[in-house]
Amino acid sequence: MTKKKKRIIIGVIVLIFLSLLFRSFMANKKPDEKLEATQEIPAIKADLISYGNWTPDGNRSVLVTVASDAEVDIVSELSGTIARVYAKAGDIVKKGQHLASFERSFDQTQIAYQNALVALDTAKASANNSVQSAEIALQNAEANLAQTIATEDQGILQVFETLRTQALNTESSFQAALDLVDQWVGYTPQYRYSTDDRSALSSRDRILFNQLYTQTGELLRSLAVLKNNSGGLAPGSETIGYARERVNFAKRVQPLLVSFENLAQRALISDTFTQTDASTLLTSIRTQKSTINTELLSLETALENARTANERKAAAILTAENAVKNAQSNLELSQANANSQIQTAQNQANAAYASKTDLIIKAPFSGTIAEKFVNVGQQVSPNQQLFKILNPDAKQKAVGFLTTKELQRLTSQDTISLNFGANDVELDQSAISSRLDSTTQKMRVEFFLPEDLEETILVGQIGKLVIDTDQTLKNIIPLSAVAFEPDGAEVLVVDQDGATRRQKVIVDSLESDGITILSGLSEGDFIVQYRNRVYAGQPVEPPQQPQVSDDVQTDLPDNL
Repeated sequence: MTKKKKRIIIGVIVLIFLSLLFRSFMANKKPDEKLEATQEIPAIKADLISYGNWTPDGNRSVLVTVASDAEVDIVSELSGTIARVYAKAGDIVKKGQHLASFERSFDQTQIAYQNALVALDTAKASANNSVQSAEIALQNAEANLAQTIATEDQGILQVFETLRTQALNTESSFQAALDLVDQWVGYTPQYRYSTDDRSALSSRDRILFNQLYTQTGELLRSLAVLKNNSGGLAPGSETIGYARERVNFAKRVQPLLVSFENLAQRALISDTFTQTDASTLLTSIRTQKSTINTELLSLETALENARTANERKAAAILTAENAVKNAQSNLELSQANANSQIQTAQNQANAAYASKTDLIIKAPFSGTIAEKFVNVGQQVSPNQQLFKILNPDAKQKAVGFLTTKELQRLTSQDTISLNFGANDVELDQSAISSRLDSTTQKMRVEFFLPEDLEETILVGQIGKLVIDTDQTLKNIIPLSAVAFEPDGAEVLVVDQDGATRRQKVIVDSLESDGITILSGLSEGDFIVQYRNRVYAGQPVEPPQQPQVSDDVQTDLPDNL
Protein backbone atom coordinates (compact mmCIF):
# COMPACT_ATOMS: atom_id res chain seq x y z
CA MET A 1 0.00 0.00 0.00
CA THR A 2 1.44 3.32 -0.97
CA LYS A 3 1.76 6.27 1.39
CA LYS A 4 -0.78 8.21 -0.62
CA LYS A 5 -3.46 5.56 -0.13
CA LYS A 6 -2.64 5.35 3.58
CA ARG A 7 -3.19 9.10 3.98
CA ILE A 8 -6.51 8.85 2.18
CA ILE A 9 -7.67 5.98 4.40
CA ILE A 10 -6.56 7.81 7.54
CA GLY A 11 -8.37 10.96 6.41
CA VAL A 12 -11.59 9.02 5.76
CA ILE A 13 -11.36 7.39 9.19
CA VAL A 14 -10.81 10.77 10.88
CA LEU A 15 -13.72 12.26 8.97
CA ILE A 16 -16.03 9.42 10.01
CA PHE A 17 -14.89 9.79 13.62
CA LEU A 18 -15.52 13.50 13.64
CA SER A 19 -18.94 12.97 12.09
CA LEU A 20 -19.90 10.44 14.78
CA LEU A 21 -18.58 12.75 17.48
CA PHE A 22 -20.62 15.72 16.18
CA ARG A 23 -23.81 13.65 16.01
CA SER A 24 -23.26 12.46 19.57
CA PHE A 25 -22.72 16.05 20.73
CA MET A 26 -25.86 17.27 19.03
CA ALA A 27 -27.89 14.36 20.42
CA ASN A 28 -26.83 15.15 24.00
CA LYS A 29 -27.34 18.89 23.68
CA LYS A 30 -30.67 20.23 25.08
CA PRO A 31 -32.43 22.57 22.66
CA ASP A 32 -32.87 26.12 23.84
CA GLU A 33 -36.37 27.11 24.68
CA LYS A 34 -37.82 29.35 22.05
CA LEU A 35 -38.84 32.72 23.36
CA GLU A 36 -41.83 34.19 21.70
CA ALA A 37 -41.17 37.68 20.71
CA THR A 38 -44.01 39.48 22.28
CA GLN A 39 -42.37 42.82 22.64
CA GLU A 40 -45.07 45.46 22.41
CA ILE A 41 -44.73 48.41 20.08
CA PRO A 42 -44.10 51.42 22.32
CA ALA A 43 -46.70 54.17 22.27
CA ILE A 44 -45.53 57.46 20.82
CA LYS A 45 -46.45 61.01 21.64
CA ALA A 46 -48.83 62.49 19.09
CA ASP A 47 -50.88 65.64 18.87
CA LEU A 48 -54.52 64.60 19.27
CA ILE A 49 -57.65 66.69 18.87
CA SER A 50 -61.25 65.96 19.76
CA TYR A 51 -63.67 66.22 16.83
CA GLY A 52 -66.24 68.88 17.55
CA ASN A 53 -63.99 70.78 19.99
CA TRP A 54 -61.40 72.25 17.61
CA THR A 55 -61.63 75.68 16.00
CA PRO A 56 -59.45 77.09 13.23
CA ASP A 57 -57.27 80.16 13.48
CA GLY A 58 -59.04 83.47 13.64
CA ASN A 59 -58.79 84.26 9.94
CA ARG A 60 -57.74 83.04 6.54
CA SER A 61 -56.10 84.80 3.57
CA VAL A 62 -57.27 85.08 -0.03
CA LEU A 63 -54.97 86.33 -2.79
CA VAL A 64 -55.89 89.54 -4.58
CA THR A 65 -54.29 91.23 -7.59
CA VAL A 66 -53.85 94.96 -8.05
CA ALA A 67 -55.47 96.22 -11.29
CA SER A 68 -56.25 99.61 -12.81
CA ASP A 69 -59.53 101.20 -13.78
CA ALA A 70 -57.86 103.01 -16.68
CA GLU A 71 -59.27 100.55 -19.23
CA VAL A 72 -62.39 98.60 -18.41
CA ASP A 73 -63.71 95.72 -20.48
CA ILE A 74 -67.46 95.66 -21.03
CA VAL A 75 -68.53 92.04 -21.44
CA SER A 76 -71.80 90.33 -22.27
CA GLU A 77 -73.79 88.86 -19.44
CA LEU A 78 -76.13 86.91 -21.76
CA SER A 79 -76.15 84.75 -24.84
CA GLY A 80 -77.96 86.31 -27.79
CA THR A 81 -77.87 88.27 -31.01
CA ILE A 82 -76.81 91.93 -31.15
CA ALA A 83 -79.66 93.94 -32.71
CA ARG A 84 -78.15 97.43 -32.62
CA VAL A 85 -74.83 99.11 -31.78
CA TYR A 86 -75.01 102.72 -30.65
CA ALA A 87 -71.33 103.57 -30.04
CA LYS A 88 -68.08 103.29 -31.95
CA ALA A 89 -64.41 103.71 -31.08
CA GLY A 90 -63.59 107.26 -30.11
CA ASP A 91 -67.08 108.18 -28.90
CA ILE A 92 -67.35 109.99 -25.59
CA VAL A 93 -70.19 108.44 -23.59
CA LYS A 94 -71.87 109.23 -20.29
CA LYS A 95 -72.68 106.87 -17.47
CA GLY A 96 -75.79 104.82 -18.33
CA GLN A 97 -75.68 105.65 -22.03
CA HIS A 98 -76.82 102.79 -24.30
CA LEU A 99 -73.93 101.12 -26.13
CA ALA A 100 -75.73 98.16 -27.73
CA SER A 101 -78.89 96.06 -27.45
CA PHE A 102 -79.89 92.43 -27.96
CA GLU A 103 -82.49 91.08 -30.36
CA ARG A 104 -85.85 90.84 -28.60
CA SER A 105 -87.65 88.48 -31.03
CA PHE A 106 -88.26 85.11 -29.37
CA ASP A 107 -86.25 86.44 -26.44
CA GLN A 108 -85.73 83.74 -23.82
CA THR A 109 -85.42 86.30 -21.04
CA GLN A 110 -88.91 87.61 -21.82
CA ILE A 111 -90.28 84.06 -21.76
CA ALA A 112 -88.45 83.37 -18.50
CA TYR A 113 -89.91 86.52 -17.00
CA GLN A 114 -93.46 85.53 -17.95
CA ASN A 115 -92.86 82.02 -16.57
CA ALA A 116 -91.50 83.53 -13.36
CA LEU A 117 -94.64 85.65 -12.97
CA VAL A 118 -96.83 82.56 -13.45
CA ALA A 119 -94.71 80.67 -10.92
CA LEU A 120 -95.08 83.59 -8.50
CA ASP A 121 -98.88 83.52 -8.79
CA THR A 122 -98.88 79.74 -8.34
CA ALA A 123 -96.66 80.01 -5.28
CA LYS A 124 -98.96 82.63 -3.76
CA ALA A 125 -102.05 80.46 -4.36
CA SER A 126 -100.36 77.34 -2.95
CA ALA A 127 -99.05 79.25 0.05
CA ASN A 128 -102.48 80.76 0.74
CA ASN A 129 -104.09 77.31 0.58
CA SER A 130 -101.53 75.89 3.00
CA VAL A 131 -102.03 78.77 5.43
CA GLN A 132 -105.83 78.54 5.18
CA SER A 133 -105.72 74.79 5.86
CA ALA A 134 -103.51 75.41 8.90
CA GLU A 135 -105.87 78.15 10.12
CA ILE A 136 -108.87 75.82 9.77
CA ALA A 137 -107.00 73.10 11.69
CA LEU A 138 -106.24 75.63 14.44
CA GLN A 139 -109.89 76.73 14.61
CA ASN A 140 -111.00 73.08 14.87
CA ALA A 141 -108.46 72.43 17.63
CA GLU A 142 -109.61 75.50 19.57
CA ALA A 143 -113.27 74.45 19.16
CA ASN A 144 -112.39 70.95 20.35
CA LEU A 145 -110.64 72.44 23.38
CA ALA A 146 -113.72 74.48 24.28
CA GLN A 147 -115.94 71.43 23.80
CA THR A 148 -113.61 69.30 25.92
CA ILE A 149 -113.69 71.83 28.76
CA ALA A 150 -117.48 72.02 28.65
CA THR A 151 -117.88 68.25 28.45
CA GLU A 152 -115.44 67.61 31.29
CA ASP A 153 -117.12 70.25 33.48
CA GLN A 154 -120.50 68.64 32.84
CA GLY A 155 -119.01 65.20 33.48
CA ILE A 156 -117.58 66.31 36.81
CA LEU A 157 -120.93 67.73 37.87
CA GLN A 158 -122.56 64.42 37.02
CA VAL A 159 -119.91 62.43 38.88
CA PHE A 160 -120.34 64.50 42.05
CA GLU A 161 -124.13 64.41 41.80
CA THR A 162 -123.96 60.61 41.51
CA LEU A 163 -121.67 60.52 44.54
CA ARG A 164 -124.01 62.72 46.61
CA THR A 165 -127.05 60.64 45.65
CA GLN A 166 -125.23 57.41 46.43
CA ALA A 167 -124.13 58.73 49.81
CA LEU A 168 -127.64 59.98 50.63
CA ASN A 169 -129.19 56.61 49.78
CA THR A 170 -126.97 54.84 52.28
CA GLU A 171 -128.75 56.57 55.17
CA SER A 172 -131.88 54.45 54.71
CA SER A 173 -129.75 51.30 54.74
CA PHE A 174 -128.02 52.45 57.92
CA GLN A 175 -131.40 53.17 59.55
CA ALA A 176 -132.78 49.75 58.60
CA ALA A 177 -129.73 47.94 60.02
CA LEU A 178 -129.81 49.91 63.28
CA ASP A 179 -133.58 49.43 63.64
CA LEU A 180 -133.08 45.65 63.40
CA VAL A 181 -130.53 45.69 66.20
CA ASP A 182 -132.53 48.21 68.25
CA GLN A 183 -135.57 45.93 67.99
CA TRP A 184 -133.68 43.24 69.97
CA VAL A 185 -131.60 45.36 72.34
CA GLY A 186 -134.40 47.88 73.09
CA TYR A 187 -132.40 51.10 73.13
CA THR A 188 -135.06 53.47 71.84
CA PRO A 189 -138.55 53.83 73.35
CA GLN A 190 -139.97 52.54 70.11
CA TYR A 191 -138.61 49.06 70.80
CA ARG A 192 -137.84 49.22 74.49
CA TYR A 193 -141.08 47.54 75.51
CA SER A 194 -141.29 45.19 72.59
CA THR A 195 -142.74 41.76 73.23
CA ASP A 196 -139.76 40.05 71.54
CA ASP A 197 -138.03 37.58 73.83
CA ARG A 198 -134.74 39.46 74.38
CA SER A 199 -133.78 37.01 77.06
CA ALA A 200 -133.09 34.46 74.32
CA LEU A 201 -130.12 36.65 73.33
CA SER A 202 -129.13 38.35 76.58
CA SER A 203 -129.08 35.16 78.67
CA ARG A 204 -126.30 33.65 76.52
CA ASP A 205 -123.84 36.60 76.72
CA ARG A 206 -124.95 39.51 78.85
CA ILE A 207 -121.72 41.43 78.31
CA LEU A 208 -121.94 41.29 74.49
CA PHE A 209 -125.65 42.18 74.70
CA ASN A 210 -124.84 45.29 76.75
CA GLN A 211 -122.07 46.25 74.31
CA LEU A 212 -124.55 46.01 71.41
CA TYR A 213 -126.95 48.16 73.39
CA THR A 214 -124.33 50.87 73.93
CA GLN A 215 -123.01 50.76 70.32
CA THR A 216 -126.54 50.94 68.94
CA GLY A 217 -127.21 54.09 70.93
CA GLU A 218 -123.98 55.73 69.74
CA LEU A 219 -124.66 54.87 66.08
CA LEU A 220 -128.27 56.10 66.26
CA ARG A 221 -127.07 59.45 67.58
CA SER A 222 -124.36 59.67 64.87
CA LEU A 223 -126.89 58.79 62.19
CA ALA A 224 -129.13 61.62 63.35
CA VAL A 225 -126.20 64.05 62.91
CA LEU A 226 -125.51 62.69 59.41
CA LYS A 227 -129.13 63.20 58.38
CA ASN A 228 -129.02 66.81 59.57
CA ASN A 229 -126.05 67.43 57.22
CA SER A 230 -127.76 66.12 54.08
CA GLY A 231 -128.45 69.50 52.51
CA GLY A 232 -127.27 70.84 49.14
CA LEU A 233 -123.53 70.61 48.53
CA ALA A 234 -121.28 72.20 45.91
CA PRO A 235 -119.36 69.71 43.76
CA GLY A 236 -115.86 69.27 45.08
CA SER A 237 -114.28 68.73 48.46
CA GLU A 238 -117.62 69.24 50.31
CA THR A 239 -119.27 66.36 48.45
CA ILE A 240 -116.22 64.14 48.90
CA GLY A 241 -116.21 64.87 52.65
CA TYR A 242 -119.96 64.20 52.80
CA ALA A 243 -119.47 60.78 51.15
CA ARG A 244 -116.39 59.98 53.26
CA GLU A 245 -118.41 60.45 56.47
CA ARG A 246 -120.93 57.84 55.28
CA VAL A 247 -118.16 55.44 54.27
CA ASN A 248 -116.76 55.72 57.79
CA PHE A 249 -120.23 55.25 59.29
CA ALA A 250 -120.80 52.11 57.19
CA LYS A 251 -117.53 50.70 58.52
CA ARG A 252 -118.85 51.26 62.07
CA VAL A 253 -122.15 49.50 61.31
CA GLN A 254 -120.43 46.44 59.84
CA PRO A 255 -118.82 45.18 63.12
CA LEU A 256 -122.09 45.87 64.97
CA LEU A 257 -123.94 43.49 62.61
CA VAL A 258 -121.16 40.91 62.90
CA SER A 259 -121.42 40.94 66.72
CA PHE A 260 -125.20 40.82 66.54
CA GLU A 261 -125.02 37.80 64.22
CA ASN A 262 -122.65 36.01 66.62
CA LEU A 263 -125.05 36.65 69.49
CA ALA A 264 -128.08 35.45 67.48
CA GLN A 265 -126.31 32.24 66.49
CA ARG A 266 -126.03 31.37 70.20
CA ALA A 267 -129.59 32.35 71.08
CA LEU A 268 -131.43 30.23 73.65
CA ILE A 269 -134.14 28.21 71.94
CA SER A 270 -137.38 28.01 73.91
CA ASP A 271 -141.12 27.92 73.53
CA THR A 272 -141.18 31.68 73.07
CA PHE A 273 -138.09 31.83 70.81
CA THR A 274 -138.19 28.83 68.52
CA GLN A 275 -135.66 27.63 66.00
CA THR A 276 -137.76 29.21 63.27
CA ASP A 277 -137.53 32.56 65.05
CA ALA A 278 -133.75 32.17 65.30
CA SER A 279 -133.45 31.33 61.59
CA THR A 280 -135.66 34.28 60.63
CA LEU A 281 -133.52 36.63 62.74
CA LEU A 282 -130.25 35.35 61.26
CA THR A 283 -131.65 35.80 57.75
CA SER A 284 -132.60 39.41 58.54
CA ILE A 285 -129.16 40.12 60.00
CA ARG A 286 -127.34 38.66 57.00
CA THR A 287 -129.56 40.57 54.61
CA GLN A 288 -128.66 43.82 56.35
CA LYS A 289 -124.96 42.88 56.33
CA SER A 290 -125.09 42.24 52.57
CA THR A 291 -126.91 45.51 51.98
CA ILE A 292 -124.36 47.51 54.01
CA ASN A 293 -121.43 45.78 52.25
CA THR A 294 -122.95 46.51 48.84
CA GLU A 295 -123.67 50.12 49.75
CA LEU A 296 -120.11 50.54 51.06
CA LEU A 297 -118.54 49.12 47.88
CA SER A 298 -120.69 51.29 45.62
CA LEU A 299 -120.00 54.38 47.71
CA GLU A 300 -116.23 53.80 47.73
CA THR A 301 -116.29 53.30 43.94
CA ALA A 302 -118.21 56.53 43.42
CA LEU A 303 -115.87 58.30 45.82
CA GLU A 304 -112.81 57.15 43.89
CA ASN A 305 -114.39 58.30 40.61
CA ALA A 306 -114.98 61.72 42.16
CA ARG A 307 -111.43 61.96 43.50
CA THR A 308 -109.95 61.15 40.05
CA ALA A 309 -112.45 63.24 38.08
CA ASN A 310 -110.27 66.36 38.23
CA GLU A 311 -107.24 64.38 37.11
CA ARG A 312 -109.16 62.95 34.14
CA LYS A 313 -110.43 66.41 33.31
CA ALA A 314 -106.90 67.87 33.47
CA ALA A 315 -105.56 65.08 31.23
CA ALA A 316 -108.32 65.53 28.65
CA ILE A 317 -107.90 69.31 28.61
CA LEU A 318 -104.11 68.98 28.39
CA THR A 319 -104.49 66.72 25.35
CA ALA A 320 -106.80 69.25 23.71
CA GLU A 321 -104.45 72.13 24.60
CA ASN A 322 -101.50 70.24 23.06
CA ALA A 323 -103.55 69.78 19.91
CA VAL A 324 -104.10 73.57 19.82
CA LYS A 325 -100.38 74.21 20.33
CA ASN A 326 -99.51 71.78 17.56
CA ALA A 327 -102.01 73.48 15.28
CA GLN A 328 -100.51 76.87 16.15
CA SER A 329 -97.03 75.55 15.40
CA ASN A 330 -98.22 74.10 12.10
CA LEU A 331 -99.80 77.44 11.23
CA GLU A 332 -96.59 79.32 12.01
CA LEU A 333 -94.60 76.78 9.98
CA SER A 334 -97.06 77.05 7.10
CA GLN A 335 -96.83 80.84 7.21
CA ALA A 336 -93.02 80.68 7.26
CA ASN A 337 -92.96 78.19 4.37
CA ALA A 338 -95.48 80.29 2.49
CA ASN A 339 -93.38 83.41 2.95
CA SER A 340 -90.29 81.50 1.86
CA GLN A 341 -92.01 80.11 -1.24
CA ILE A 342 -93.38 83.50 -2.20
CA GLN A 343 -90.02 85.19 -1.54
CA THR A 344 -88.20 82.59 -3.66
CA ALA A 345 -90.68 83.02 -6.50
CA GLN A 346 -90.45 86.81 -6.14
CA ASN A 347 -86.65 86.64 -6.29
CA GLN A 348 -86.87 84.51 -9.42
CA ALA A 349 -89.26 87.01 -10.97
CA ASN A 350 -86.93 89.86 -10.00
CA ALA A 351 -83.97 88.00 -11.49
CA ALA A 352 -85.94 87.34 -14.67
CA TYR A 353 -86.90 91.00 -14.85
CA ALA A 354 -83.28 91.99 -14.31
CA SER A 355 -82.30 89.68 -17.16
CA LYS A 356 -84.89 91.47 -19.30
CA THR A 357 -83.26 94.80 -18.57
CA ASP A 358 -79.86 93.27 -19.35
CA LEU A 359 -80.94 93.20 -23.00
CA ILE A 360 -79.56 96.75 -23.15
CA ILE A 361 -75.81 97.22 -22.63
CA LYS A 362 -75.01 100.51 -20.86
CA ALA A 363 -71.84 102.45 -20.10
CA PRO A 364 -70.80 101.84 -16.46
CA PHE A 365 -69.28 105.34 -16.20
CA SER A 366 -68.51 108.35 -18.30
CA GLY A 367 -65.50 107.90 -20.56
CA THR A 368 -64.19 107.28 -24.06
CA ILE A 369 -64.83 104.14 -26.12
CA ALA A 370 -61.34 102.84 -26.89
CA GLU A 371 -62.32 99.76 -28.91
CA LYS A 372 -65.46 98.10 -30.25
CA PHE A 373 -65.49 94.31 -30.69
CA VAL A 374 -69.14 93.70 -31.66
CA ASN A 375 -71.29 94.28 -34.75
CA VAL A 376 -74.99 94.12 -35.56
CA GLY A 377 -76.27 90.57 -36.02
CA GLN A 378 -73.31 89.04 -34.18
CA GLN A 379 -73.94 86.10 -31.83
CA VAL A 380 -72.34 86.66 -28.44
CA SER A 381 -71.97 84.51 -25.33
CA PRO A 382 -71.51 85.33 -21.63
CA ASN A 383 -68.19 87.01 -20.73
CA GLN A 384 -67.48 87.82 -24.37
CA GLN A 385 -65.78 91.22 -24.67
CA LEU A 386 -67.94 93.85 -26.40
CA PHE A 387 -66.27 97.22 -25.74
CA LYS A 388 -63.23 98.70 -24.02
CA ILE A 389 -63.82 102.03 -22.33
CA LEU A 390 -61.23 104.48 -20.98
CA ASN A 391 -61.89 105.81 -17.49
CA PRO A 392 -60.70 109.42 -17.07
CA ASP A 393 -60.85 109.05 -13.28
CA ALA A 394 -58.78 105.86 -13.21
CA LYS A 395 -58.09 104.35 -9.82
CA GLN A 396 -56.26 101.31 -8.60
CA LYS A 397 -58.25 98.38 -7.31
CA ALA A 398 -57.53 94.97 -5.87
CA VAL A 399 -59.42 92.09 -7.48
CA GLY A 400 -60.11 88.75 -5.78
CA PHE A 401 -62.44 85.80 -6.28
CA LEU A 402 -64.44 84.62 -3.26
CA THR A 403 -67.05 81.99 -2.57
CA THR A 404 -70.52 83.10 -1.55
CA LYS A 405 -69.83 82.14 2.07
CA GLU A 406 -66.57 84.07 2.09
CA LEU A 407 -68.27 87.15 0.67
CA GLN A 408 -71.03 86.95 3.27
CA ARG A 409 -68.45 86.70 6.04
CA LEU A 410 -66.47 89.56 4.54
CA THR A 411 -69.49 91.86 4.38
CA SER A 412 -70.26 91.10 8.04
CA GLN A 413 -66.85 92.45 9.12
CA ASP A 414 -66.60 96.03 10.35
CA THR A 415 -63.37 96.65 8.44
CA ILE A 416 -61.62 94.98 5.52
CA SER A 417 -57.88 94.31 5.79
CA LEU A 418 -55.56 94.02 2.77
CA ASN A 419 -51.85 93.31 3.00
CA PHE A 420 -49.31 94.18 0.27
CA GLY A 421 -45.96 93.29 1.80
CA ALA A 422 -45.04 96.18 4.07
CA ASN A 423 -48.30 98.00 3.34
CA ASP A 424 -51.48 97.24 5.27
CA VAL A 425 -54.67 98.78 3.94
CA GLU A 426 -57.86 99.13 5.97
CA LEU A 427 -61.08 99.67 3.95
CA ASP A 428 -64.76 99.99 4.80
CA GLN A 429 -67.69 98.25 3.12
CA SER A 430 -68.30 101.18 0.75
CA ALA A 431 -64.97 100.49 -0.97
CA ILE A 432 -65.98 97.12 -2.45
CA SER A 433 -68.20 95.91 -5.28
CA SER A 434 -68.95 92.37 -6.41
CA ARG A 435 -70.53 90.39 -9.23
CA LEU A 436 -70.75 86.72 -10.17
CA ASP A 437 -68.07 85.45 -12.53
CA SER A 438 -69.82 82.87 -14.73
CA THR A 439 -66.53 81.22 -15.66
CA THR A 440 -65.36 80.41 -12.11
CA GLN A 441 -68.84 80.50 -10.50
CA LYS A 442 -67.28 82.67 -7.79
CA MET A 443 -67.89 86.26 -6.83
CA ARG A 444 -65.48 88.72 -8.46
CA VAL A 445 -64.87 91.29 -5.74
CA GLU A 446 -63.16 94.63 -6.40
CA PHE A 447 -61.58 96.68 -3.60
CA PHE A 448 -60.97 100.34 -4.53
CA LEU A 449 -57.66 101.46 -3.03
CA PRO A 450 -56.89 104.93 -1.63
CA GLU A 451 -55.21 107.31 -4.11
CA ASP A 452 -52.25 107.99 -1.81
CA LEU A 453 -51.04 104.38 -2.29
CA GLU A 454 -50.65 104.50 -6.07
CA GLU A 455 -46.88 105.07 -5.83
CA THR A 456 -46.22 102.30 -3.28
CA ILE A 457 -48.62 99.63 -4.60
CA LEU A 458 -48.08 98.74 -8.25
CA VAL A 459 -50.47 97.32 -10.82
CA GLY A 460 -50.04 93.54 -10.96
CA GLN A 461 -48.81 93.28 -7.37
CA ILE A 462 -50.18 90.33 -5.34
CA GLY A 463 -51.72 90.96 -1.94
CA LYS A 464 -53.65 89.13 0.73
CA LEU A 465 -57.22 89.67 1.88
CA VAL A 466 -57.85 88.69 5.51
CA ILE A 467 -61.26 87.08 6.18
CA ASP A 468 -62.49 86.15 9.62
CA THR A 469 -63.32 82.46 9.94
CA ASP A 470 -66.50 81.05 11.42
CA GLN A 471 -65.65 80.16 15.03
CA THR A 472 -69.00 78.40 15.58
CA LEU A 473 -68.20 75.46 13.27
CA LYS A 474 -68.17 72.09 15.00
CA ASN A 475 -67.59 69.81 11.98
CA ILE A 476 -64.10 71.08 11.23
CA ILE A 477 -60.61 69.60 11.71
CA PRO A 478 -57.09 70.81 10.82
CA LEU A 479 -56.11 70.38 7.19
CA SER A 480 -52.94 68.65 8.45
CA ALA A 481 -55.07 65.82 9.87
CA VAL A 482 -56.38 64.79 6.44
CA ALA A 483 -54.58 62.61 3.90
CA PHE A 484 -55.96 62.71 0.36
CA GLU A 485 -55.58 59.19 -1.01
CA PRO A 486 -56.59 57.96 -4.49
CA ASP A 487 -59.77 56.43 -3.03
CA GLY A 488 -60.68 59.50 -1.00
CA ALA A 489 -59.78 61.52 2.08
CA GLU A 490 -58.93 59.81 5.36
CA VAL A 491 -57.82 60.58 8.91
CA LEU A 492 -56.29 58.56 11.74
CA VAL A 493 -58.79 57.88 14.54
CA VAL A 494 -57.66 56.71 18.00
CA ASP A 495 -59.52 53.56 19.07
CA GLN A 496 -60.44 52.67 22.63
CA ASP A 497 -57.26 50.60 22.98
CA GLY A 498 -55.12 53.60 22.04
CA ALA A 499 -54.15 52.37 18.56
CA THR A 500 -54.67 54.49 15.46
CA ARG A 501 -57.02 53.43 12.70
CA ARG A 502 -57.62 54.74 9.18
CA GLN A 503 -61.04 56.33 8.80
CA LYS A 504 -62.54 57.51 5.51
CA VAL A 505 -64.21 60.95 5.63
CA ILE A 506 -66.20 63.12 3.25
CA VAL A 507 -64.78 66.66 3.21
CA ASP A 508 -66.37 69.94 2.18
CA SER A 509 -64.87 73.42 2.12
CA LEU A 510 -61.68 74.97 3.48
CA GLU A 511 -61.92 77.33 6.42
CA SER A 512 -58.60 79.02 7.20
CA ASP A 513 -56.25 76.19 8.27
CA GLY A 514 -59.13 73.74 8.65
CA ILE A 515 -61.48 71.73 6.45
CA THR A 516 -65.11 70.93 7.17
CA ILE A 517 -66.28 67.31 7.40
CA LEU A 518 -69.61 66.12 5.99
CA SER A 519 -69.52 62.55 7.31
CA GLY A 520 -67.23 59.86 8.71
CA LEU A 521 -66.59 61.19 12.24
CA SER A 522 -68.63 61.43 15.42
CA GLU A 523 -68.39 64.16 18.03
CA GLY A 524 -65.77 63.29 20.63
CA ASP A 525 -63.63 61.11 18.30
CA PHE A 526 -59.93 61.65 18.92
CA ILE A 527 -57.91 62.06 15.72
CA VAL A 528 -54.22 62.64 14.99
CA GLN A 529 -53.60 66.28 14.14
CA TYR A 530 -50.59 65.64 11.87
CA ARG A 531 -51.46 62.68 9.65
CA ASN A 532 -48.02 62.25 8.09
CA ARG A 533 -46.26 61.76 11.46
CA VAL A 534 -48.12 58.60 12.54
CA TYR A 535 -48.90 55.38 10.69
CA ALA A 536 -52.08 53.32 10.99
CA GLY A 537 -52.07 50.79 13.84
CA GLN A 538 -49.43 52.64 15.84
CA PRO A 539 -50.33 53.15 19.51
CA VAL A 540 -50.23 56.70 20.83
CA GLU A 541 -50.03 58.14 24.29
CA PRO A 542 -53.26 59.58 25.69
CA PRO A 543 -53.71 63.33 25.34
CA GLN A 544 -52.83 65.62 28.21
CA GLN A 545 -55.96 66.17 30.25
CA PRO A 546 -56.55 69.73 31.44
CA GLN A 547 -56.79 70.43 35.15
CA VAL A 548 -60.49 70.40 35.96
CA SER A 549 -62.55 70.50 39.09
CA ASP A 550 -64.12 67.39 40.59
CA ASP A 551 -67.52 68.11 39.07
CA VAL A 552 -66.18 68.45 35.51
CA GLN A 553 -65.60 65.39 33.35
CA THR A 554 -63.52 65.09 30.19
CA ASP A 555 -64.65 63.37 27.01
CA LEU A 556 -61.72 61.00 26.71
CA PRO A 557 -61.96 57.32 25.74
CA ASP A 558 -62.00 54.98 28.75
CA ASN A 559 -58.71 53.27 27.84
CA LEU A 560 -56.75 56.43 26.96
